[in-house]
Amino acid sequence: MKWDTYFSFLSANGATEKERMINQAKHDLITQHKSSLSNKTVCIDGIEYDALILSMNTNASTTNEKKIVMMPGNCIHLGDYVIWNHNKWIVTDVNDDKEVSYSGKIEKCNTLLKFQNSDGKICSYQAVRKSNTGSNTKTSQHVEIISGDCQFYVPYNCETSKIGINKRFMLWNQGLTPEVYKLIGITPMMESIFPFKTGYL
Repeated sequence: MKWDTYFSFLSANGATEKERMINQAKHDLITQHKSSLSNKTVCIDGIEYDALILSMNTNASTTNEKKIVMMPGNCIHLGDYVIWNHNKWIVTDVNDDKEVSYSGKIEKCNTLLKFQNSDGKICSYQAVRKSNTGSNTKTSQHVEIISGDCQFYVPYNCETSKIGINKRFMLWNQGLTPEVYKLIGITPMMESIFPFKTGYL
């Protein structure tokens, strides 16, 4: 093979060795996912995508948390709703390394959060509810949780961004009397995507 032909061949797959490695990794991911049992169809913002849905670990108690791996060229962002397996999930973590593909953690919504906005409109959001059933104060990655309190995750948007301390919420309770909670703290997890911001509260 002539040298000019050889270099043309290399350039077709990337100008540098790193680019060639990234492109090869993308090719391998696309090729392998087609035959994987973890290959699923998910819906984000009304658009269907192929993605790998993986268990976080072998612990059965983590069935409400999954790892999602998007195919090269497709994105996910903090606070995105992901519809999969007839359930709505929220993206609560995104891997910083996106050269090959976007990946992160999704958590399954398990409650319907209702509140009244400044215009008097009742807003409803699928949310992730986490309760601390222990007797001692515990510290998680996002916020300090005191026993008896609950932690909720909802997407950040123009409505939820206006929620203030002491705001009261109603939770759907399977047809029974709604549960009412008061907000005592907010810990935004944000991701800047010019000119917008995404994330969850």
